[in-house]
Order: sequence, then C-alpha cells, then structure tokens
Amino acid sequence: MAFLRGRFGAAARAYGAALLDFPDLSPLLARLALVQPLAAWPDTSPLELAQRAWQMRPPTPETEAPLAALLAWLRWRSGDAAPPVEAECRECRPLLALFDGDFQTAWETFQADEELSGAALAALGQAKKLAQTGDLSAARVWLTQASAIWARENDAWGEALVHFQEARLHGTAAAAVSALEEARSLLRQAQPLLLAGELPAPDLEGDLLATGASWEQLYADVFCALYIFDLLTPLSPEVQCTGAAREPNVISIAQ
Repeated sequence: MAFLRGRFGAAARAYGAALLDFPDLSPLLARLALVQPLAAWPDTSPLELAQRAWQMRPPTPETEAPLAALLAWLRWRSGDAAPPVEAECRECRPLLALFDGDFQTAWETFQADEELSGAALAALGQAKKLAQTGDLSAARVWLTQASAIWARENDAWGEALVHFQEARLHGTAAAAVSALEEARSLLRQAQPLLLAGELPAPDLEGDLLATGASWEQLYADVFCALYIFDLLTPLSPEVQCTGAAREPNVISIAQ
C-alpha cells in the first residue's frame, strides 16, 4: 500500500523484495518499473522491467493497454517517441496525447475526466510550446489556466512550475528574479510532500532557473506514475490481495 500513500521509496523496496520470490509475475514487474524512476531503485532498468512485464502478461485487452501506456511513458521520459497503443483504452488517451505533444487534446480530455493535475500539466506544456514559437501572449493565457487549477488544488509544487515558466518569459531580469522568488517560496511549502515520498528535496539556495526543468519532469513523473498505477489497478498486487474495486482515477499530487 506504500505506493497508494505516495511513499515511493518504501514501495520500491517492497516490490523489489517480492520480486525475489516471484521474478516473472507481470504485476510486480510493472509496479517496480512504475516506481523505479521515482525511487532511483539500483541496478534495474525500468524499461527492461516493463518489457518483461509485457512479455509475461495475460494476452487480454485489459492487461495490454495499461502496460502499453507504461511502456509509452518510460520511452517518452527517456526522450524516445512513444509507440502507438493499439488496444482500446479510453483512459489512456489524455496521457498519450500529453506524450505526443498534443497539449490541446490532452487539456480537453483531462478536463473531461476531471483530472485537474493532468489538465494543468497540459496547459503548462501548451504555454511552453507557444513560447517557443514566439507567441508570448498566448503562452501567458495558458500559464494563467495552469496557475488557476493548481491554486484551486492547493498544489504549491504545480504553482512553482508556473513561476519557473514565467521567469523564462519575462523580458527583464528583475521580473524574472521576482518569479523565481515566488517559485522558491512555493517549493519550500512543497518540501514535506517531497520528503514523504522520498523524492529529492529542492535546493532552495541554488540556481532555480537552471533546475526548473528537472522539477517539472519530476512532477510529470509523479503524476504519470499515479495515473498509470490506476490504469493498472486490475493487475495490482495490492488490489488482488484486498479485493478492492477500482475507483475512478482522479489524481492530485497535493494530497
């Protein structure tokens, strides 16, 4: 149950220990592949674990689509193109749109599913995409959308990501410094959440602008891992042991 409580280091240790007894159990392989990027589990490749989980899976649509989404996430975060997911999986669509850089579709589908953290991530991605084309006015509109969601969700980490991007958009050094100071303050609020998950604590004295991209990637990793965990719920060792039913996936990192 450690993963469900956001204790990623503890979850990785538990899955790793269980895997010694059940080395070819697809759900365990998938769980360890899911948590490894968050827990820096030693001597394992999450992509290799996910590929083994795929090879050992029962050949049903219920298992194939979530495992394909897991593989797509791991390839996306390593910079590779995400492979197509051929099995029907409605819940996979917003995540795959995010990986494809189709932020408008990701925004709309996450909103429709009431996945607000995902919608905010999509809005942030759209803002960055527009900024790269020079459309700073439109980029700021999307940043406002992301900021509004994360403020309502009381998600200090997410709000910090908006300020990182605002600092990149500002034309003056003074305005950029002000945005970074806001990000620093928000990351300080997020520290307990990071420490509880055994995630890296922010270096609040370092160059936040230089490290902002890494904090955005880590946030996206946590969101995607929690989202994919829910997709994998029918295969979950926790659910199989407790008989718990799958709940609708509404992922909030600020929990």
